[in-house]
Amino acid sequence: MWGKQTVLFTVVGDANGHVSIWAYIDLAEEQATELRDLEFESEDELRRFVATAFSGRKALLALARDLCVGEWSPVTVEQDLTHSAITFVQDVVKSRDDHIDPATRLRADLAAADVVISHEFAQA
Repeated sequence: MWGKQTVLFTVVGDANGHVSIWAYIDLAEEQATELRDLEFESEDELRRFVATAFSGRKALLALARDLCVGEWSPVTVEQDLTHSAITFVQDVVKSRDDHIDPATRLRADLAAADVVISHEFAQA
């Protein structure tokens, strides 16, 4: 509970890195009451529940570095949290593009390339 509000929150993706995305929605009192005794049989069942709870809802997405929130924005979760988080991160990066020096921009692009290439090698 936050004051008289109940908030459902989740990490989008992985919380183990230095940078993570968190999503928050307000729950109506009756929704919060329904959750009090809810139990899940598996992590996948919990993930499906969270995905459904956020789908089509106004949410707050937050970008955190070492679990400290630095950027946030209200969004409507159109497709799913992952797609909303991608758009949110792209918007944060675009908002800084004019202030980023070329060397920093290159490091950012190389980091993105590393993730994609590493994933491809892991799949092979």
